[in-house]
Amino acid sequence: MTCVRRAALVLAAALALASCAPRAPRSDTSSDAPPPGVAPGESLRAFDSTFLDQSGRPVTLASFGGRPVVLAMVYTRCRSTCPRLVADVQRLESHLTPAQRKRTWFVLVSLDPGHDRPDTLAAYAREHRLDADRWRLLTGGGEAVRELAELLGVRVREDGDGVLAHSSNIYLLDSAGVVRAATVGVGGDVTRLAAARVALP
Repeated sequence: MTCVRRAALVLAAALALASCAPRAPRSDTSSDAPPPGVAPGESLRAFDSTFLDQSGRPVTLASFGGRPVVLAMVYTRCRSTCPRLVADVQRLESHLTPAQRKRTWFVLVSLDPGHDRPDTLAAYAREHRLDADRWRLLTGGGEAVRELAELLGVRVREDGDGVLAHSSNIYLLDSAGVVRAATVGVGGDVTRLAAARVALP
């Protein structure tokens, strides 16, 4: 994991932060940049920290083995950028066939584990109409969340009053947990990410 962490530290400095305050984000960007943060060929399935999903069940990233995963980091108190990021993932989902959707995990990891407990995530999933058959919302210990954010190159900064500014990226992992594509910022071209998903077995 050392080389992944080193890559994340180097590349994360280039990613924009978007505030989740209920005002226009200060620095939303979108691009078709290569996957930020993760070293090529590294599998995130080796990241063995345990999270809890919205049903309170313990899971690891390895739990999603055998299927591609679309992953983003958000938090439920965000009322600006994060809902737009979730909507982007839902747009990506809509570009897949029913069979492709059935074979894909959609995973949201909370950046605010102190607040986002399983019941909070369950309510958030209902609010956004996220199908429990393929969507998993995860919360974990603060250290695990920080390490995963570091591995992915997701920068996070506290802006006060419970507001977090953070990179808004969507990652596509193949069935082995290797990041194959990503978008940076909200409002990105998810059709390309969907096409990358379609190309996976």
